[in-house]
Amino acid sequence: MEGRLVRVTRGNEVALWSGGAAFFGSVLAVGVFDLLDITGWAELLSSIIVAGFTGGAVYCQQRLTAAKERDNGD
Repeated sequence: MEGRLVRVTRGNEVALWSGGAAFFGSVLAVGVFDLLDITGWAELLSSIIVAGFTGGAVYCQQRLTAAKERDNGD
């Protein structure tokens, strides 16, 4: 049981790092230049929203992959 908990925790950790990297990568790719433009706050906000969706999708994909690997391993 303890080995199984370690695998699940490690899969969750990878999913969190992947989701975080996707979020910040999307914000940097889309919205970093909007910080220099005072009138571009709506564009910056929209890039943060899109980055949230992207990070969430990557997180879900990583969790799904970890769950499939766990189910196939049992």
